Amino acid sequence: RYFSDNRQPLINDDKIFWQSLFVTVMVGYLLYVGETYMKFCFYHLDRPLLKYHYYRRRDVILATLKERFKRSLQHNAPIFLLLNLIYSLLYVSFFDWKIAGLFMIVLGQVLSVTFFSLYFLYFYFLLQPFNDGMKSKSKLYNIMAGVVGYGGFQIFRLAKHISVVGVIGILIGLFLFILIGFLVVLRFAPKTFKLRP
Repeated sequence: RYFSDNRQPLINDDKIFWQSLFVTVMVGYLLYVGETYMKFCFYHLDRPLLKYHYYRRRDVILATLKERFKRSLQHNAPIFLLLNLIYSLLYVSFFDWKIAGLFMIVLGQVLSVTFFSLYFLYFYFLLQPFNDGMKSKSKLYNIMAGVVGYGGFQIFRLAKHISVVGVIGILIGLFLFILIGFLVVLRFAPKTFKLRP
């Protein structure tokens, strides 16, 4: 009955759709593989190789970043597809759905999986917080790891009060972080990507 022509949607407010879309993007922090994969790479790959200068060359770092990002997307692909299916079914069932709305759901998840796949990778390459014993020695890294978790909690708490313009602005901010972060990593990582004592 959900797809009949005379079906009355339960939710007609576009603002609720945008707020819900934003929450689904931030849920990626809890579900997508990010920091765990980065720690795995450090312990099994980077830890023994960071002792050598060639491993910190700009071209090597770029190749490593691309490969890690690609692998992270592969690990997250099943979650990405499942979330898109769940969110799309909820949208079609409860909203006055449109093709543009379904497109925004998929676009939001593309942004989410990209952001949470790169967030920890960027700060890992820039700060490399771990020593040989896998203990984090960078206060800044610990703060930045906590910021995304605390920010996600606040978003869930305040989502119903955020405006459509605010949602769009934050999504644009996530996109800019992805682009600017990539350039910053290429510029500074060759100097900062090293094994901590």
